[in-house]
Amino acid sequence: MTLHSFLLLLGDPIDGSTPESIYEAIFPLFAHRPPPKSLGFIDRKSTILSVTVNDREFKINQSPTLLGSQRERGTTGAVLWSITPPLATFLTSLTSPLAIHGIISPQSTILELGTGVSSIIGLSLAIAAPLNTRPARIILSDQEYVLKLARKNIEENLDAAGKWEKVRDDVKPTFASYKVSASPAGRKNTRESARFGRSAISKSRTNSGLATGTEPSSRHPGITIDVISLDWEEDSIWHHPAFSGRLRCPISLVLVVDCIYNESLIAP
Repeated sequence: MTLHSFLLLLGDPIDGSTPESIYEAIFPLFAHRPPPKSLGFIDRKSTILSVTVNDREFKINQSPTLLGSQRERGTTGAVLWSITPPLATFLTSLTSPLAIHGIISPQSTILELGTGVSSIIGLSLAIAAPLNTRPARIILSDQEYVLKLARKNIEENLDAAGKWEKVRDDVKPTFASYKVSASPAGRKNTRESARFGRSAISKSRTNSGLATGTEPSSRHPGITIDVISLDWEEDSIWHHPAFSGRLRCPISLVLVVDCIYNESLIAP
């Protein structure tokens, strides 16, 4: 699928904005340090937030202290942004064009650039989505400064959902990998009662035949969540261990949420 075809698939922006007008409006906001209070955060002062996606509640740790610091290379990944939960709901919907056209499917690999501390997108795709929209692999990437809290959020929310194990835990640079069993969305299982490969009890289907959140887990081989350190200015994915050797695979979808692509920062 070409980029033009993909954009047509998504349709027009809701408010009629163009990429140029959006860039001109928000770039000056991101240039301020510390970021202005109206930048688009859910709550810049709270250290813990409760967010719901598809009836799955997530507890998200964030760092107002880091957000307000003078870190030269940015701090906006330290808290959760308002647009992220609605986007997570869209991405995990069976009626979204991404699901209907097979861009997000049990065979997909999804890469998020600038995932921030919340990791809501990856968590939602892994444990809050119907089985038919849970990708095989989700790669969450950002700079090192947010990844400690990102991993904390992933592990605590996977604990609440059950059925997961850590299969890799590299540091400096960070490369952590989690294997998540495809248990039905909305169910909360304990690790003791939820071993890998055990099917869920419910076997209901939609009228269209698509898998739903109550489909048996044996229909999905499980999801891998990778959390990696990736600096857009300094790192090359061609030499990154997450994209080399047996882990090299086509990327089905690249997500960039509440980030700005500034061409002057990236080498040709």
